[in-house]
Amino acid sequence: MKILKDSITSLASEGRMTLQIPQYDLGSSDAIEEEVPDEWVVTLRNGSYPAVGKERGYLFLTRAGWFANQDKIQDAFEAAEYNRGNTWEDFEEYAIKHFQRIKHNTMHRIRLFEKKVKELQITL
Repeated sequence: MKILKDSITSLASEGRMTLQIPQYDLGSSDAIEEEVPDEWVVTLRNGSYPAVGKERGYLFLTRAGWFANQDKIQDAFEAAEYNRGNTWEDFEEYAIKHFQRIKHNTMHRIRLFEKKVKELQITL
């Protein structure tokens, strides 16, 4: 998947504790893109569950993307002038809770879609 160059670390370099990946470069008309593995990113609706079908959302790092880029993110976060009172340990804890929430919400959506499929099969 193509994303903006250095976008994985851009928000951490501002001291933000988030796994969101900016999708647009508002300050430049000639943004440079880089290719990353598809398994590194996911589109999340409201930042809390995977977007399905035509649903829209924002780009976030997956667990695989987090672990593959953790050192770069840590360096960017720790180099930020203002970390909003958070430490790297807080960031790691945030990431763990984020992935747990996504897993829980994904399993919930799977059960919901399975229920809808069963309802549709009854009408056949």
